[in-house]
Amino acid sequence: MAYLDLEIGIGAGIMSTPTVPVSLEPLERQAVAVSRGDSIRSVRTRRSTDWLLNLVYAVEPVRSLADEKLEALRRYAVVRRIRGEQMEAHETDRAMAAGFTAAKLALVHKMVDPWRLPAPEYAMARQILLVIALVALGALLFPWIEEEVGDPLIAGLLLGVGLVISLPALLSTDPRP
Repeated sequence: MAYLDLEIGIGAGIMSTPTVPVSLEPLERQAVAVSRGDSIRSVRTRRSTDWLLNLVYAVEPVRSLADEKLEALRRYAVVRRIRGEQMEAHETDRAMAAGFTAAKLALVHKMVDPWRLPAPEYAMARQILLVIALVALGALLFPWIEEEVGDPLIAGLLLGVGLVISLPALLSTDPRP
């Protein structure tokens, strides 16, 4: 007569339960697909000044999904696509609190990661090239501005103000699609 001694680990594989493959439901896939066109502004809470943004920049606010679970998944996908590995832990906690498992979130990673923005080293090179182009443009415009204004000091001041105004936008670390 034979028996299995489970304490020493022989036969432990025989007693295991089969695993069911994890997949996203069709509505969950659609929620992730919808998130592809959303910016990081779509996950922040609405402010009372949003109407001004809509008026000045003609930016339509992103409407949240009606289902709270799907909205949590959309938010998670947006943050993952834009921030990547640097996403905040509370976004993962929010998605898990909505009922998503780590396996389902891993599937979201596989869907969203190909849509990610360029790596930070490429973004830094792009920023450096933009600053060089801005300085070169200023050097080209300086003689014309000096001729129009009549004073090199004022022309330099105008170009300096333009550079100071433009640099924060060029060097921002918050990528927006």
